[in-house]
Amino acid sequence: MSGSGRSRKRGLQQSSSGNKRYQGTDSPQLPHAVFPQNNSGYGSDQDGARTELGRDPTPAQIPVGATLQTTLRRYRQCETGWKHSKAYKELKNIFVSRILKQNGASTTKCICFGLGSPTERDPDNACMYQLAAFKSVIDLVLPARQQQQQQQRQPRAALAQDPCFTTLDRELLSHLHISVVNHPAAFHHINATAATTFVFCPYVDPDVLHEVVSRSPTIYLGWHPWQIEPCDQVKVLMAELRRKRQEFLRLPAFEPIINPRRNIFDEMSIFWTSSSSSP
Repeated sequence: MSGSGRSRKRGLQQSSSGNKRYQGTDSPQLPHAVFPQNNSGYGSDQDGARTELGRDPTPAQIPVGATLQTTLRRYRQCETGWKHSKAYKELKNIFVSRILKQNGASTTKCICFGLGSPTERDPDNACMYQLAAFKSVIDLVLPARQQQQQQQRQPRAALAQDPCFTTLDRELLSHLHISVVNHPAAFHHINATAATTFVFCPYVDPDVLHEVVSRSPTIYLGWHPWQIEPCDQVKVLMAELRRKRQEFLRLPAFEPIINPRRNIFDEMSIFWTSSSSSP
């Protein structure tokens, strides 16, 4: 389950993961992550995935006096800061010069897991900056008409799933043409058809990362899997990625405007399938 964004993003980077391992498949996709089966938050759903909640999620609290208008002002400020950063420029260059040339025309789904509550009071505006990053990729890979399909009862193109979303979060996301879905619906949208799926996972719980990676998204941006993997497993993972002709780049440090001591996108990387890479 994706928990509260702020506590999760600060705590998991120091989490122990000695009982986790990665194993690959024969298909040219991201390697499948295998985690212990006794995670308390997950069961089995209709397609065999461990995506049923075993505990009740707690939504975040709406800040006193916050409205959609004040929240949009915060969002626009963070969006401006993000788009002026080296990290965004590098990410945009990767999509325009490499990824979109291969499969951009077929990208029909953009899904975000574990965003946290962007409207929650946070001196770093971490979730808001990460929302701006997700929306910037949506704008790169999905045409405006496709982003607005949910207004016309068409299949939704941009989705977000996090049990801590508040009603104000949902208003903000809807304004940005991002549909909120309840757990575990978003998992079933990953490669549900032959379409290309982009998935954004900013510091999600290990259980969520496992479920996302096991469903083989074509493009993945988020916490690098080796951040929850023992150091001696890193070489194995990277060899598996190379064998499957996956390309990967680590994003440069994002220069936060408010708190320069904290890198909001620390250890974020992007993986994508490349037909031109050598096995």
